[in-house]
Amino acid sequence: MILDHNDHILLVEDSKTKLWALPGGFAEIGISPVENIIKEVKEETGLNTTVKNLIAVYDTNKSNPENALAQYYKLIYYCKKLSGNLTTSIETSSVAFFDLKRLPVLSTKRNTEQQIIDCFNNKNGKTIIE
Repeated sequence: MILDHNDHILLVEDSKTKLWALPGGFAEIGISPVENIIKEVKEETGLNTTVKNLIAVYDTNKSNPENALAQYYKLIYYCKKLSGNLTTSIETSSVAFFDLKRLPVLSTKRNTEQQIIDCFNNKNGKTIIE
């Protein structure tokens, strides 16, 4: 999760589904979760970031029931922008910051509105594990 100076949340629009989610992706073999999120954010948004802390771990079978056939753990990190400008990629058709009270239509396979709200409210707190 990355915030701008107004505490708006950075989301990416999937180029295929046209649904929005936090930047991220499946981990690649040989790189750590932190290295993976830095790589994914750069690929999907054009931003260079640093990871501040782990704010949530979700079991997708319990928290994102649309993923029932593929169980995995989703790690949500609070990140800070270091440099770069927002750009799209092959995976993203749009990248933008949103007010928490005005979120676009989300890809609930990736992130639910409640997860985003909980992560925002917990960005400097204890890790949520569900």
